[in-house]
Amino acid sequence: MAISSPGVISQSATDVTQQARLLQAQRSADQAEREARSLQTQAQSARSTAARAQSQARTLESQSDQADARAGRARQGVAAIRSEAGTQQQADMASRVADQLQSSRQEPVSNTLGQITGQIINAIA
Repeated sequence: MAISSPGVISQSATDVTQQARLLQAQRSADQAEREARSLQTQAQSARSTAARAQSQARTLESQSDQADARAGRARQGVAAIRSEAGTQQQADMASRVADQLQSSRQEPVSNTLGQITGQIINAIA
């Protein structure tokens, strides 16, 4: 059987230790690389989600603007209808007053000298 010198055993132990360290470092690097890829995938997914949300926000903003415009047109229509109804009510009132004036018109009143002095407005007063 061959006897090994202490220098050779020491060199072998150093080589084994270095290989173990190298293997551990390689495993750590592989793990870090997997984590980096996973994080990149998550980041891409988050960017895609954000882009969809931003697009949806623009769509909703556009729909909101359109609804505001429709509401404005509806308010203008309501104001026009109210104005028209008010004008019509005033015209109806004026017509009724004119009809009443026509129907209540009296002949001019003459005084004892035969002069026309006006109309009797209220016979009780």
